Amino acid sequence: MKRVEIQRYGSVDGLALVEVPDPRPGRGELLVRVHAIGVNPKDVMVRKGRFKILTGRPPITLGHDVAGEVIAAGPGATLAVGDRVYGMINHFSGRAYAELAVVDDADFARMPPSLSFEEAAAIPLAAQTALQALRDLARVGAGSRVLIHGASGGVGTFALQIARELGAEITATSSEKNRELCLSLGAHRHVDYRAQDPATIEGPFGCIFDVFGNQSLAKLGHLLVPDGIYVNTIPNAAVFREVAATLFRKKRARLVVVRSKKADLELLASMVERGALRPILATTLPFEEFRKAHELIETRRTVGKIVLRVR
Repeated sequence: MKRVEIQRYGSVDGLALVEVPDPRPGRGELLVRVHAIGVNPKDVMVRKGRFKILTGRPPITLGHDVAGEVIAAGPGATLAVGDRVYGMINHFSGRAYAELAVVDDADFARMPPSLSFEEAAAIPLAAQTALQALRDLARVGAGSRVLIHGASGGVGTFALQIARELGAEITATSSEKNRELCLSLGAHRHVDYRAQDPATIEGPFGCIFDVFGNQSLAKLGHLLVPDGIYVNTIPNAAVFREVAATLFRKKRARLVVVRSKKADLELLASMVERGALRPILATTLPFEEFRKAHELIETRRTVGKIVLRVR
């Protein structure tokens, strides 16, 4: 099979398409014929060596989001040969950029029947990040006031729809050109972050979900209610310090560390099937254009998700 490897950390020139033996599933694992791959900002950070202490020395395989068909199942797997599945590989660097992928059965579920493989591949990491940030960390519910900063990207477009499903009153930030999209996905109010400093937005909010990851509790904490939660998506030293410093305070900073869970994927699939959730695709590219996909995502101007089509 073919897969994309990081052969050296840094630019997209360090990525290569190589031929390797087909993998085999073990206990509790599935062998998936990959049809589509979701591309995420984390892939770029891994490629650049941001987490090399965890990912180790190259060569390593990139990618987390997969949609495809089960072609073999190990002992103890609940999904079966022929199932159309989607999910996120929880391994830190991932191994989704490939024609075949061995995945944990517990991290995958049957994909929404109404979606194409490309649409399904856009969901797992981004939507589960939004779900676990809003539902689990911030405990957003009916009547919660939520600020979603960076609402037009992959995670942001899912966060809007999930916050709407949870019954929140939503303020979204994005560029002005994406105003109508944000409103259509559930925002009650829109702020152009290029024209207005997010720190001057009228609050208070029970939750600030900083999808961009370019703010902080120190900058935006005054917009929160006394027991409000600021949730960041970017793991770095400054965020870790802020999380540690506010661990036992009422007003806290939290970092969402997404994990793929079968139950969450099944919930998201049910939302899709009843019209409460839809993936927004920025573009779909052939598998061979993986370098272009990384270059696009690095602009930070894509609306929705970038997906690679394998077959």
